[in-house]
Amino acid sequence: MNAQIIVEQIDPASIGSTLQTYLENVPVIEMPEFDSKWIEEEEKKTDVPYIKPPRFGYAYETEINNSNDGKWTQEGDVSIWTLTIESKGALSINLIFDEFFLSEGSEFNI
Repeated sequence: MNAQIIVEQIDPASIGSTLQTYLENVPVIEMPEFDSKWIEEEEKKTDVPYIKPPRFGYAYETEINNSNDGKWTQEGDVSIWTLTIESKGALSINLIFDEFFLSEGSEFNI
């Protein structure tokens, strides 16, 4: 998954054919490998089956922020922060933000 914060209006697709090359140079945060068999075993331990919705993932605590992670680049007057998050074996990655602020005119793309 790739994400970017853009501090001024810009079309992310404007990176165009250089997008793949651009993303190859973006820092990667590798989450622990997802073990679906572990989730299945944990679900079997439930005293009353089918009372809770099926568990589809595991919450990993992180401290990811744009001061210490990712990469800032400058495109003219536009500042762009990019970051890639990977989790081998995961079918999806969900993000939960506990602190999130964008200045006026900024844009957040995932």
